Amino acid sequence: MKIINATNARTNLFSLLATTSKSDEPILIQSKKGDCVLVSKDDWDSMEETLLLLSNPRGRKDILEGLNTPLSECVHIEL
Repeated sequence: MKIINATNARTNLFSLLATTSKSDEPILIQSKKGDCVLVSKDDWDSMEETLLLLSNPRGRKDILEGLNTPLSECVHIEL
């Protein structure tokens, strides 16, 4: 994770936005008043979806079952 101070982040904001959206690498912005993380919109959406799915006990159980299912036991559908 790239780390940058708030002053440099302010100076290079447009460059940081472009870099973050293209690389999917979060940027830690540090300041005396607290730290923040800059992430791309796609990454943010993905994290929200993951949290939503895992916050539901049934969804979490289904995901874990799917992860533990051997590929040979999965159904293959031709499109």
